[in-house]
Amino acid sequence: MAHARVPHPPLDAHSVDRAAGVLLGAAVGDALGVPYEFEARLRDDQQPRMIGGGLGPYEPGEYSDDTQMQVCIAEVAATGADLRTPEALDAIAVNFQKWLSGGASDVGAQTRTVLGAAARAGGAPGAALLDAARRFSAGNERAAGNGSLMRTGIVALSHLGDPEAMAEAAVAVSALTHPDPDCADACVLWCSGIRTAVLDGTFDGVRAGLDLIPAERRSVWARRLDEAEAHPPHHFTNNGWVVHALQAAWSAITRTAVPEPSPPQGEFPAQHLRLALEAAVRAGTDTDTVAAIAGALLGARWGCSGVPLEWQRVVHGWPGHTGADLVRLAVLTARGGKDEAQGRPSPPHEAAEFVERDQTRRPKAFDESRKPERDRTAEPGRPGDFLKEKTALSRVRGLLLGLAVGDTLGAAGGKLPSGVPLRAGVSTQLACFTAEGTIRALVRSAHRGLGPTPGVVFHAYCRWAALQGIESERMRSRWVGAKDDRVWPDGWLAQVPVLAQRRGSAPATVTALSRVEPGGMGSPTASRGCHALTRALPAAVAGTAVVDGAKASAYWAREIAAFTHGDSAAQSAAAHAVVLAGHCLTSGPDMRESPTGGRSQVRQALLEGLHALDEVDDPGLTADERDRLHAALEQADERPGEAARLAHLAPDATAPSALLGGLYVAASFPDRDQVDAALRFAAQAPDGDSVACVAGAFLGAAHGAEALPVDLVSRHELAWVLDTLARDLIAQLTDSPSGGEYTGGWDPHWQGRYPGW
Repeated sequence: MAHARVPHPPLDAHSVDRAAGVLLGAAVGDALGVPYEFEARLRDDQQPRMIGGGLGPYEPGEYSDDTQMQVCIAEVAATGADLRTPEALDAIAVNFQKWLSGGASDVGAQTRTVLGAAARAGGAPGAALLDAARRFSAGNERAAGNGSLMRTGIVALSHLGDPEAMAEAAVAVSALTHPDPDCADACVLWCSGIRTAVLDGTFDGVRAGLDLIPAERRSVWARRLDEAEAHPPHHFTNNGWVVHALQAAWSAITRTAVPEPSPPQGEFPAQHLRLALEAAVRAGTDTDTVAAIAGALLGARWGCSGVPLEWQRVVHGWPGHTGADLVRLAVLTARGGKDEAQGRPSPPHEAAEFVERDQTRRPKAFDESRKPERDRTAEPGRPGDFLKEKTALSRVRGLLLGLAVGDTLGAAGGKLPSGVPLRAGVSTQLACFTAEGTIRALVRSAHRGLGPTPGVVFHAYCRWAALQGIESERMRSRWVGAKDDRVWPDGWLAQVPVLAQRRGSAPATVTALSRVEPGGMGSPTASRGCHALTRALPAAVAGTAVVDGAKASAYWAREIAAFTHGDSAAQSAAAHAVVLAGHCLTSGPDMRESPTGGRSQVRQALLEGLHALDEVDDPGLTADERDRLHAALEQADERPGEAARLAHLAPDATAPSALLGGLYVAASFPDRDQVDAALRFAAQAPDGDSVACVAGAFLGAAHGAEALPVDLVSRHELAWVLDTLARDLIAQLTDSPSGGEYTGGWDPHWQGRYPGW
């Protein structure tokens, strides 16, 4: 029978994010429930953890047959196939058989029996499976298991534009192993819920699905939904039966309160996903299946971005899929098999824009259709190869120490006294708090299951201001309350005496921070000042740890610059400098040849960084600004090290001047043995400290800390602080010493040093 196919509806960024959450939500629910399947039911005060074990036994984060079978369907649905057709059902049946023989770690009794009978029967795979399922179910009172409901989520995505076709597909796919009417109805209702959640962002579709099942069974299911809403999940103890499985999942979703948005307390509505999945696991008995069923609908409502990052990072399973692979399958299915987004719709650093929009100054999500192609094998939030290399620590130390030495040397006009400690400048102080705030944002993300938010770095700047005696009481009232007896500023960095000393002027930063009120983020000034850029440079390190790092680090830098500097040119200069610094960090010594002839490692890294700016969607990158940046690099090739040229490019103490001057200096003195000369030349600029700060960061990132002037580094009063921050930033990005929301950490003191708020 031929089926008319309704085109898939156009999906905006939020709908794509919600579609991406369907398979991922099911998988994390499955993996969360695995350890507790058929074990003693957890009490309400016990928190389930993704620790593995169970009937597999499974690794931590590994999903079970519930998601494995859904992947079998998804591999077909992601091609754009109409799941009602014999061809699609044949393909699904073939995948089920391959799974049973080559990867199934735990198989339900009914599913195993039906698949075995179909394999022996021969013939068309789909028809053989359907016939075996009907024979098993005939006269069998125990044929209404939960095995088709647990895998139905992806079916909803295959027919988003046509609810009737979706219902037909749900019945057809269920019938391959579970043709019982209760199983068919349950799949239709749940698919209806998922479809509405993806398109409209509500849970209303489950009850709306009553209109899609046979009229004579609607009142029965309406009563069943009423019962689920009236009782806790553990009331439905026989949840191997499809009816109780749906009721337990629906109870967990509807009886778990959706948190009210309260950014200062770190509370957001999307945390409902985690809370409801924990409630589903506490239902007991078939915990992984109930949580997988609930997870598909919760993921459809709250999206991929609502799934805790700790879960996104560890979830995996047959046939070698990661969270990113599940997202890819779901998005392809929702788009009818068209790979329009070329990968994951919202990587972790952007996912926070959906979940934590109240803590960002740019709540609008990026237009995902403009994102460059990504390596789909990279897992969400998984650190890149760079930070695992032997040279990574030297280069990160080089960036931070180069920044500091340049700041100090530039403030002194290139002439420093010998034999005495070198004083840190205000740019270096603020950069310390950027690095520390980034670590704390990552700790917070790991323990709260949300994307890192720039608001944590703003808190870091407020701690610096309080140490400096700038509106100390107002700062304290903003963050802990006037009557709270907690120690604040907290964390180890607040105990460094040098950071409490006044070291120069940062007027725009001080003015903006002085305006902070309880519950607010202050008001940025209209300044173009250089500190918007110089303090943002450590953000380049975090960008090397994620897929699409240029866009991630540019966004992060622009956001933290915007807290105090409202001028768009200053914000863009910060974003562009961080992208260039990131390319210097990851550049290799083999980057010496180009189509135009020999080119040094540093110049090639800077050139590639300039090309990468075209991909970061920065509104401040105008054609004129692009030309100015390329011209600065070209002038360093043609007329390197000219003081007049430097003064022309960097005439004042603004962020755009610091960027152009630092770029020119680094490209004029690109070799490893020229770093000292580069910094002393940069110090001659009209605002020498900002230019030398940027040049030092670029050159230190490219060549490593060992290339910096030993005499200056060894005498710098904050060298040990910057060295510690470099090591700790890498540790947090690669090894998470504090652990996460559901995993323990190996350093019991880490959260005391870097409290996650």
